[in-house]
Order: sequence, then structure tokens, then C-alpha cells
Amino acid sequence: MKNTILEFIREHKIIMILLLVATISRLFGLELQSYWADELYTIWSINFPTFKEFFEKSIIPDVHPPLYNSILYYLKIIFSDSEIILRGFSAVLSIICILLVYIYGTKLYNKNTGILSSLLMIIMWFPLYVSQEARSYSLVL
Repeated sequence: MKNTILEFIREHKIIMILLLVATISRLFGLELQSYWADELYTIWSINFPTFKEFFEKSIIPDVHPPLYNSILYYLKIIFSDSEIILRGFSAVLSIICILLVYIYGTKLYNKNTGILSSLLMIIMWFPLYVSQEARSYSLVL
């Protein structure tokens, strides 16, 4: 078991380092800026006392897919509606996206393509920007 873990770490050390860099860059400063208009709408849409009311007043009239707001609704109930929790969910989705880009790039082409693709996802400004917003944009990356 121990040898298997060490082999896995040796084989995937570059992507592990890249994911660490991605995590630091996405989580750094989540609470520094105040909410803006779209994020305020997200907060309004998840602040209903019951799921029925949330569904009727937020999910049905909204044009966006309901998955992101539904998950945020339960995250708010379990943890809180702090900026770190709400924006952190988008950051986690972005980090998962980087890992998936690496996996697909490696499977479809080769390991170097997977590493380069994930590196581009880490340093491009748009994925980094949307990963720090409490909106569903990082879900569709």
C-alpha cells in the first residue's frame, strides 16, 4: 500500500504541484472584494427559509440552470453565507476543472499535453476571475 502511494506521487508530482498552485491562486483573496450585482442576486436567490420557497421564487423564474444555486442553498444552510463559503465553492469547481483538463489531455493525447493544458487553465485570467465569484460561471468551465 505504501509503495503504491509513493509510486502515484512520483508519477503525478507535476500535476500535484500545479493543483497546489491553482488552489493557492484561487483561494487567495476570496474575501477581499465586496459582492457585486450578480453575486448579490445569487445571495438573494439562496436566502429563502424553505426549499419550496427557494424553488418557487428563485429556481423557476431564473434562466440559469438550477444546479449551482441549489448546491449553494445547502452550503449556506450547512455552513453559512460568508464570502469565503460562497466564493470558495466556485474556487473548488475551478480546481476540479483543472484536474479534469489534465486527465482528459493525458487520456486523449499524452501526459505533456495534459500538463500544458492544465497549466494554461491555471494562468489564464478568465478561469481565475470566474473562480472567485459566487456565480455559476465556474461550473460551465
